[in-house]
Amino acid sequence: MKNNTVQQKKNFLTKSLLDQTKELCYKNSAVYKDFDSIFAKIETRLQNWELFEDEEILNAGQSLKIMANSGMIVNLVQDKNFHKLLEFFND
Repeated sequence: MKNNTVQQKKNFLTKSLLDQTKELCYKNSAVYKDFDSIFAKIETRLQNWELFEDEEILNAGQSLKIMANSGMIVNLVQDKNFHKLLEFFND
């Protein structure tokens, strides 16, 4: 069981942000319980858009859309996260 968890964590590191978001939202994997870590990655890509490729920015937007259309909407609309989203669009 422990080796399986280690392998899942290794797979997590090699997956794209979009794949991680889909896993978080639709597969309820124990490895992806941390909404905050994925949201921080999205936040980083949106704040520092000039450092990332267009595909990474697009994946961040698609990840937000997936979260908004899943059970993760509960986390997305929490005050701390919602204010960060508003800051992106107001800048």
